[in-house]
Amino acid sequence: MNKCIFGVTGGIGTGKSHCLKAMEEIFRRLDIPFHCIEVDKTRRHILRVSNEETHKKARQLLAEALDLNSESPDFFIDLLDLGSKVFADEEKMIIFKETINPFIKKEIIRQNDSEGVTAVEWAMLVEDGFLPLVKGNILILTCANDVQLGRLKRSQDMSDDQLLQRVDFYRSLDKKRLEIAQNQGKMVKVFDTTKDPGRDSYECLVQEIIEKIGYKNGKNIYKK
Repeated sequence: MNKCIFGVTGGIGTGKSHCLKAMEEIFRRLDIPFHCIEVDKTRRHILRVSNEETHKKARQLLAEALDLNSESPDFFIDLLDLGSKVFADEEKMIIFKETINPFIKKEIIRQNDSEGVTAVEWAMLVEDGFLPLVKGNILILTCANDVQLGRLKRSQDMSDDQLLQRVDFYRSLDKKRLEIAQNQGKMVKVFDTTKDPGRDSYECLVQEIIEKIGYKNGKNIYKK
């Protein structure tokens, strides 16, 4: 089976969703199957929706370790309760990630069973140790601070102080993220979305990704 995988990461408001949509359209024109796995959706599925026994076990472990509100007998997690406990407590955040991330990784591996190219999207993909899962292939999106804030004001129902706090949090991770990726990664591409890249920029990006992750389909995959 001819399949390749890469990760897409970047702080809030850097344009990850828009970038994935633009790339999906280009891959489709090239007749290359393209699949996107959003880690946040996968995590929410495990915590709130899935009836699989392994995911019930994950929820039970979390509920017991963090003293969470959960709905028996399936142990569905109250996400507001979870957020209030882990985002303000670094030790509990570590427990949360160590408990849930192995289940998320197994689910991503299960979903990544189709031919073509798969993108795994997650803001904390590098920091949470998902780099080996995407074979060391990572696309890092960046954006100027003021543009990030402008995008978030249009899409998020938060005060300016709250938005700035979130942007600053992700900004504080940028240098570390890039260092980890460069030290551990195979294909590392930094893509700046500040000026809202157009179709030509995304076509060049897709061409570079295809070449660097080694996807082959036996024909000319890119023609200007």
